[in-house]
Amino acid sequence: LLEKAFQSSTKFTTNIAPTSIYLGYKQDTAYIGRTIGRVCNRIGNARFTFDGKQYELPINNPPHHLHSGPEGIALKEWEVARHTPTSVTFRKRTNEEEDGLPGDAKIDQSVRDHLLYVGADKYLPTDSNDYPTGEIASVHGTKFDFNEEKPMASICDAHGNIDIDNDMVLCEDRQSRLFSPISGIRMKVTTSYPVIHLYGAKHLKCKGKQGEEYGSGKGLAIEAQFHTAALNYPHFPSIRVTPGQSYLQEIVYSFSTESCSED
Repeated sequence: LLEKAFQSSTKFTTNIAPTSIYLGYKQDTAYIGRTIGRVCNRIGNARFTFDGKQYELPINNPPHHLHSGPEGIALKEWEVARHTPTSVTFRKRTNEEEDGLPGDAKIDQSVRDHLLYVGADKYLPTDSNDYPTGEIASVHGTKFDFNEEKPMASICDAHGNIDIDNDMVLCEDRQSRLFSPISGIRMKVTTSYPVIHLYGAKHLKCKGKQGEEYGSGKGLAIEAQFHTAALNYPHFPSIRVTPGQSYLQEIVYSFSTESCSED
């Protein structure tokens, strides 16, 4: 959930909604600023079958399993594997006994150096529990069409909630942009992932760095990932990683400023 980028060419501020201290970060259940895995988003009814074996997982988003549950990498401490004056690489190892998901994994994450646009021609419709129905639908003629910049108000409900919790299946350029006319801050997200999941924080309830309340409509999560529920729908692209196979994906966040509104 992005909070701020920079207010001028020389003054930088935080760009991800933060928690105030380490303990608060450990206790946070909103997944703000976290690396999610090994499987992000929901696994339907907290179960799936993989290579003929049935897996049962903890239910932490009834009736589903969300963001790999209490043993997912988002809630674990990572080691610093490598650092330079301009970068840092974190590492986390996990296995089936730890998070309940098949296989072992070693994960490295390197940290280097509103109007919404999402280059997507399809999206994943969801049911009343915000779980994908299995359909891959066209965005044309729906509120999910962000192929031209449009205000977030276009997807707000009568109570001001940003009414979106859906996968957007990206086109070839795999680019998303968010712009605040008031601050003049523009964020661009490019990724090698096939999906951007948009979440309008409608279930969010927590406090931020200065004690401010983060709740419904207070932010927009732009999450690069594979298709939600890929473990439950065989016709979705596979998220399988086999032994010896390298897994490398890229997410690039770019920030710039423009002249802002006087309002």
